[in-house]
Amino acid sequence: MRKQHLLGFTAMALVLGMTKAGATVIDFTVFPYSTPVTTVDGVTFALDGLPDSSGVPSTLSSFYAPFTVTLDNTNSGGYPTANSLDVTFSSPVNDLSFNFWNYGTAAPSSYSAYNSGGGVVATGSLQFATSSALINVAGTGIKELVFDNNFGSSSYQFGIGKISFAPISAVPEPTTLSLVGIGLAGLGFVRRRKRA
Repeated sequence: MRKQHLLGFTAMALVLGMTKAGATVIDFTVFPYSTPVTTVDGVTFALDGLPDSSGVPSTLSSFYAPFTVTLDNTNSGGYPTANSLDVTFSSPVNDLSFNFWNYGTAAPSSYSAYNSGGGVVATGSLQFATSSALINVAGTGIKELVFDNNFGSSSYQFGIGKISFAPISAVPEPTTLSLVGIGLAGLGFVRRRKRA
């Protein structure tokens, strides 16, 4: 019976230690106005789609509270904009959330989250007129997040105030390794005691 408990404890410690590291928060509201943003904390940002996807996304003054600055789907300080803003993580993440901001009417903007293989992890509609919202993305192992204004070749501006995520850690933490070691030592002790 003790052997089964020790085995269960060891397996549980190993699994818990390999789940996720601490959260990373990228807060664009503290960036200076008109800052081009390509890579922050291992996350790459890029514009895509017509009418203007040249250059890199930049921070702009937000028209509405609570954000003073947001990362927008434009590099020109306004219109024309790119159709989408692509966010690529250097390694898969969990616990993804963001503040989204539409400039204008309730448009059918959306987001899509993808895993390393390009499979869809989660999608959602972003129909917030001139207001921010905290969106929590369901799913794990997210490698890419794409914001899309769904306007095709038309200009429609949106921005992100903050983005938060937790990288998935494949390496056990030192405490976990200690617990695994104690569990294995306990197994050895029980086995040795049975032989005697």
